Amino acid sequence: MPSTAGGFLRQSWRSFASVADNSSWLGGGLKFKCTQCGKCCTGGRERVVWVSEQEAGAIAGSLGLEGDEFADRYLQPGSVTSAGSRLSLRKNSTDTACIFLQHGKCAVYQSRPTQCRTYPFWPEPLTSRHDWESEALRCEGIQIKNSPPHQQHRQHHNAALEQSGSLRSGSAERDPLGNQETSLAVPAGSAETEVSDAAVPVESVKRQLVLEEISRSGEMGGTTYSDMDELLTSISPELVDEFADEFFAKRGRRILHDSRRWRVLDTWIGDPAEHFRSLVLKACPGYAQTEVQLMKQADSTLVRHDKLCQPAHKAMCLAFALQAMSQKHMHSAAASSLHKPVSVHDAQAVQPSTNLAVAIVGAGACALPMAIRHHFPKAAIDAVDIDAEALDLAQCFFEAQEDAHLMLHNEDGVKFLTKHGVTSQFDVIMLDVAAPDPAGDPGTLNSIPAQFLSPVFIQEGLRRRLRPGGVAAINILGGLPALKEAIFKITPHFQHLHALCTPEVNILFGRAPLGSDADSNSGRTALWRVTAAAAALKPLHSLCDELLSEQFEQWAVNDELHDVLRSEYGYGWFSAQDLMEK
Repeated sequence: MPSTAGGFLRQSWRSFASVADNSSWLGGGLKFKCTQCGKCCTGGRERVVWVSEQEAGAIAGSLGLEGDEFADRYLQPGSVTSAGSRLSLRKNSTDTACIFLQHGKCAVYQSRPTQCRTYPFWPEPLTSRHDWESEALRCEGIQIKNSPPHQQHRQHHNAALEQSGSLRSGSAERDPLGNQETSLAVPAGSAETEVSDAAVPVESVKRQLVLEEISRSGEMGGTTYSDMDELLTSISPELVDEFADEFFAKRGRRILHDSRRWRVLDTWIGDPAEHFRSLVLKACPGYAQTEVQLMKQADSTLVRHDKLCQPAHKAMCLAFALQAMSQKHMHSAAASSLHKPVSVHDAQAVQPSTNLAVAIVGAGACALPMAIRHHFPKAAIDAVDIDAEALDLAQCFFEAQEDAHLMLHNEDGVKFLTKHGVTSQFDVIMLDVAAPDPAGDPGTLNSIPAQFLSPVFIQEGLRRRLRPGGVAAINILGGLPALKEAIFKITPHFQHLHALCTPEVNILFGRAPLGSDADSNSGRTALWRVTAAAAALKPLHSLCDELLSEQFEQWAVNDELHDVLRSEYGYGWFSAQDLMEK
C-alpha cells in the first residue's frame, strides 16, 4: 500500500489518451465562495460526515475531550475503524444535520474534517455541468452564469414545479420534444451575503478533488487535510493533473434531451461498460425519476430491461413476494400458518399468479413497468403518469413499448384508480409519486402528494382496487416523519402494514385482507417470511439483486446486525406498530 500521495497517484494513474476530455465544462474555473450558510452540513440519511481517526482526535482535542468520551458523544454508534478506514459523526436529534452545526455555524470549524474543507469540489458535483448546477440548489456560494437573484430563483423554482405537476400530482401540458440547451435556475447568493465574482482556478478545483479522492480511498492511513495537502505540495504538479484528468476521463454525463421541464442524461462512471440513462426533472435536478442501465451491442446502445437501477424500484418489487405469500395462504386449508415462519418447502411453493394484474402510478420513463414486463411476461400492466412528455421520452429514449400486456396511460393517478363504475382489480399497486415541500430547500422532493393520502383515495383507489391478498407498495420520501404520517392515514383502511427502511429508501407495504385473515405484527417474523418467499421467486433475484443478497438476507439471519440496524440506525423491516412507537 503506498504511503505517500505521490505513490497513491502513480498507482492510480493510467493513460486515457484516447478518451475525450470531459473536464472542458470547467472552463477557466468555477465561481464559488463559501458564505458559511451551513446548508452543506444538513441533509438526511444520504449525507454523512466522515472523519479519519486523526481528524476525530483533532476535533476531540479542540473540545478538550479524551478519545473515548468524544467517541461516545459524537461518533456514530457502531463505528469501528481499521487501517485506512473512516468513522462518521452523529447527526443532530432530528437526523437532519451534523451534530456540530450549532446556530447555523460549525462549532469545530478550525478542526473540521477533509470532506468539509474540500466541498463543493467533490467527485459528485464535478461529474458534469448538470451536477454542478444541481449542487448550486443546495449551496448558495456556487454561482452559475446568468443566474437570477435568490428570491427570483425561489419563484422560478416553484413555477417550474407547478408546470411539471410536482412530478406527478398536478396538470401538465404536452410539450414538443425539443432539444434546446437551457440552464437550471440556481441561487446567486442571498441578499445578506453577496458572493464574489472571482472564479476558483481550474488548478485549485482539481487539487481539492484529488485531496477528497485520497481521503475517501484511505490509502494514506486516514491522515488530516493539512497532512495530505503538505504531501501533495511535495510532488509533481503534473502528477496531480494526471490524476484529476483520469477522474474526468472515467466519468461524465451527456445531455440527450433538454426541454423546459425534463433532461435525459447519459452517465458513465468507472467501467466504460457501465453506462446509465436517466430522466431528471429540472426543478429537482438531483432526483432521477427514472434510471436504466445501458449496454453496447455492435454499433448500437440498448436499454437493459432485465435489471433495475434504483433502490426504491427494487424494494417495491418485494410486493410480489408478499402477494405470492398471500395467495398461497389464502388457498391453504391451515389459515393458522400465517403465524408461522415460512419453511423451505413452503418457500418453494410460493409462486406468482399467472394472471397477475399490476398498476404503477408515477411510471415516468417506465423503467419499472418494463422490468416487470420482462420478468413477469404474462402479467397485465397499467403504467400511469400525468406528464405526457415523460411518457413520450419513455418511448423515445428508454425503449418503452406498449403491447398486449403493457398499457401506458397519460392520466392523473388518483383519477385512474378511483374511476366510478370501474370494477377491475389488481394484485399489486405501486405508487412512486413525489412532491416538494413548499417550505423546504429548492430542488428537493421529500413528500408524497397529499391527494394520494386522502381517505377517499386510500379506500377507493387502493383498498377497493386490490384483490384479496393484493399488495400496495408506496415509496415514501421525507424520512421517518413522513412514513409515520402515511401510516397514520392508511391504518384505518389497511390492517396489515409493514415498512422496509434502508439507507436509501422507505417503502410502505399494505396488504388487502384475505378470506380468513390473520397476521403477525412482528417485524422480525415478517422479515423472515418475506425473505424466504422472495428467495423462491426467481424474477426477484434479477429485480432486487443487491437488496436481497447484500441487505435483506443478512438482516433476516443475523440477529445482532438486525437489532443494531433497527435500534441505532432505524433500518430494517418494521410493522406499523413498531414505527408508530419510535
